[in-house]
Order: sequence, then C-alpha cells, then structure tokens
Amino acid sequence: MRLHITGMGLSYILLLTAFYVDNGKSLPLWKDLPPITYWLLPAAVGLPLIIHALSRRSAVDAVFVPRGVAHSIRSDADQTANARVFIDAIGAAPCR
Repeated sequence: MRLHITGMGLSYILLLTAFYVDNGKSLPLWKDLPPITYWLLPAAVGLPLIIHALSRRSAVDAVFVPRGVAHSIRSDADQTANARVFIDAIGAAPCR
C-alpha cells in the first residue's frame, strides 16, 4: 500500500508539474510568478501531503494490523473475521 500511495502521489505531482510548465505562462495567477515556480511548487505542495498520507497509513496499520502479519499474507479466515468485526461495528447487514 505504501508503494501505491507513493506512486500515485508522485505521478500526480509530475502531471501537475508538466501542466504548469507548459501552461503556466497563460494562467492568470501563474503568469506573474517566476518560471522556476512552475517546476518547484507542485513538489513543494505534494511531497508533504504524500509524507502525511504515509504517516497516517503507518498509524492505521499499527491499530488494525496484528503484529507480524502483513496484508498480503493474511489468511482468508482472518479477512473474513475482520470483515465480520467491521460489519458488526457499523451495524450493517452482511452481504450474502
């Protein structure tokens, strides 16, 4: 999951960087900024957001994932039991 969060976040930063480098001189607010801003601002905003998301993900794993058990090696019985606990917690009827 950490790789997915990082990859998606970085791809979005690169997409915005490319957009602003190409179109920044035509955008109302961006045309007043120096060109180096087109290159640096998306990363300056996006990297702290990715770091925050990764730190939150670690905190969630610490609460919900038993020690020594990775998501990829959980058994079907563990996943079913976790789903039942979640369904009971939210008071929803399980799907059949």
